[in-house]
Amino acid sequence: PPDPDPPPKPPSPRAAQDGPGADPPEEEQQEAVLQQISPTDLESALKLPPLARARIAEARPGEAQWLVPQRWPEVETVFRAFGAAWGLELGSPGHYDRDAGTRAVVGALAAGFTVEQLQQVALKSAANPLFRKGNRSLGMLTPEVIRRTLGGEFGAPRTSKTGPVQPSHGLTGWESVDKK
Repeated sequence: PPDPDPPPKPPSPRAAQDGPGADPPEEEQQEAVLQQISPTDLESALKLPPLARARIAEARPGEAQWLVPQRWPEVETVFRAFGAAWGLELGSPGHYDRDAGTRAVVGALAAGFTVEQLQQVALKSAANPLFRKGNRSLGMLTPEVIRRTLGGEFGAPRTSKTGPVQPSHGLTGWESVDKK
């Protein structure tokens, strides 16, 4: 006969540190909740906050077909913001499985960035050398690029090499070392 009571789950390392009866950290609680949530269509997915939707799509890419991230209003808003900032018609976001831009926007939402922050990045992207003409792609939206753009931390683009190659004249560079 099956065991009526399953064995207790071992405590997390953090809970073991804090002692018995301590609440698990907030991040572990959120992950536990996300494991229980499984929207089956776009309508039920849209009832969740964007952060939860994005984290589910990232954690379980197979379920992205049911979440349909390319049709989320947040993803469409970010696409329009970048298109307007770049003076381009980006069109609709592509399918999550095949479009790096859609995956990057969902990844940014999963990392905790808001739509408003991503719209600010779109406005500031014209001054960011990473987004120079000919190299504009939403697939470049990594959390690091977003943080740097929001903070204004981007240096001047490197336009040429540091200088011409100097001839070695057959020397290795160790000739000036004194040998005693």
